[in-house]
Amino acid sequence: METRVTSSMPGEVSNRQMSYAGMKERSNRMQPIHVEHGGKVYEAARRWGIEPREVLDFSANINPLGPPQGVVSAIENALTPTSLRVYPDAHNFVSAIAAKHRLMPDEIVVGSGAASLIFAVMHTLSPRNVLILEPAFAEYSRALAAVNAQITTALLTEERGFTPDFASLVRTIKERQFDLVILNSPNNPTGALYPRDALLSLIHGREQCCGVA
Repeated sequence: METRVTSSMPGEVSNRQMSYAGMKERSNRMQPIHVEHGGKVYEAARRWGIEPREVLDFSANINPLGPPQGVVSAIENALTPTSLRVYPDAHNFVSAIAAKHRLMPDEIVVGSGAASLIFAVMHTLSPRNVLILEPAFAEYSRALAAVNAQITTALLTEERGFTPDFASLVRTIKERQFDLVILNSPNNPTGALYPRDALLSLIHGREQCCGVA
C-alpha cells in the first residue's frame, strides 16, 4: 500500500486552504513515501536530527499531555511480582465488558489496539471485492492488501461534509456486489457522524443483493 503525504512549500498554496480532494489530487503527482500510522516519533527525531520531545505527532490518537495520574497509579498498583512472571489472563477483563453490555463472554474479542483487530477481521472474512470510502484509517487498506482483496475507493468530499450520497451508495453496492463496505461513523479522520437510518439502509441494501458480510 502507498500512502502519499504532502507538505506546504514556500510559494505554494497552503494545505490548510486546499480541500481534501485537491490535496489528494496534488499528492498523486508526487513521489510516494511509504509510511504507516502509529506515531514513529523517535524515528522522525533521528531523521531530522532533533529531540523526540520536539516532535508534534498528529498521526495517532495519543494525548500529548500524557496519561492522567490516576491511570499511572492504577498501573503501578497492578504491577506485582506475580503479574510480571505469568502470562496475562483476560478472563476478568472480558467478563466485565460482557456484563456491562449484557453479552456472553465468548461474544467479546479483545486485541492490542484497533489495528490488530482489523487485521484479524480481514483474515477471518477474507473478502475479495471491497469498497472503502475515503478519507479513511490507513490500516483498512493494509489489512485488505494482506488478504489480497481487490480494493475500490470512493472519495467523500468536503463540500458534502464528508457524507456519502447514501441512495447512490446503496445502488453501487447492489450493482458491484461488494463483499465488504468500509465506512466509519464517526468517521476517522473527518469526524463526520452519519444517521442511524442511513447506515441501516446500507445494511438492508447489502442483504437484498448478496446477503450479509
